[in-house]
Amino acid sequence: MSHAAGSTSTSGTRTPDSLLNLGYIRTIPGLLQTGQLFFEVVALWFFVALLVFFFIHIFRVNTKTPCINCPLTEFFHYCVGTVLVFVASVAGACKSRRSVCARHCHGATV
Repeated sequence: MSHAAGSTSTSGTRTPDSLLNLGYIRTIPGLLQTGQLFFEVVALWFFVALLVFFFIHIFRVNTKTPCINCPLTEFFHYCVGTVLVFVASVAGACKSRRSVCARHCHGATV
């Protein structure tokens, strides 16, 4: 009894034995998922750092380490996090808009 080892895709460069379909990244759903993944990574980093600051204040670690200026550190964290979340949002929006415009307006494949 023989079974097919893999499948081929008309939109990508998938071979029967490969694990990745690199052509999917160039499609509209692939571009949207790439932007979403970038946004999720930035948001997750922001959340983990927020939890670290929360536990620092709960366990009063900031009073035991006077060499670290906690309010200034948190200020820089929130500034950098805000900029990264904004950049991730704009990058995701631009990727999705560019792929939609190229596909629908010009008929080109991205």
